[in-house]
Amino acid sequence: MITIINGLPDNVLGIHAEGKITAEDYETVLMPALHAKIKEHHKIRILYQIAENFDGFALGAMLDDAKVGIEHITAWEKVAFVSENHWINSMTGFFRHLIPVELRVFNLSQMDEAREWLLESTHHQTWLERALERLNTEFPLSGAETEEDFSIGDDESSEDTTEREHLNSNFPLSGGTAD
Repeated sequence: MITIINGLPDNVLGIHAEGKITAEDYETVLMPALHAKIKEHHKIRILYQIAENFDGFALGAMLDDAKVGIEHITAWEKVAFVSENHWINSMTGFFRHLIPVELRVFNLSQMDEAREWLLESTHHQTWLERALERLNTEFPLSGAETEEDFSIGDDESSEDTTEREHLNSNFPLSGGTAD
């Protein structure tokens, strides 16, 4: 069953899911609330809470969920996903790298943190900026790979000059040097 969480700012849609989620839940509860929010606000934020007694999605609900995600992906500004279900949290964490929205996963005990995070102002990054930021977070450069290692400029070391001179003398280019 899906219910709407009240008491949130106008641009935030709060969703509480428990038990078995059906296509009827999407069609009669979620979709009307979602369409009303999107009509009122160009971008919305979502607080999606999965209760401990969550029992899964019926096939129709899974199809509706995919349809909602695809149709309205550009309407999401931030999504806070709150659950104790390890499998769902892991899958959500995985898929957050594939969608162009700022998404964070929280445990049920972090519900207040999730609400606070949703209310924080957000820098409107493009999906590419978010993806690059996530990559940098997931795969940071090692200590030897700093910005200086990739810089190009006039501050060559004598070792660089010697190496270039060696290349120029041993492998001359027709009509010039490797400079």
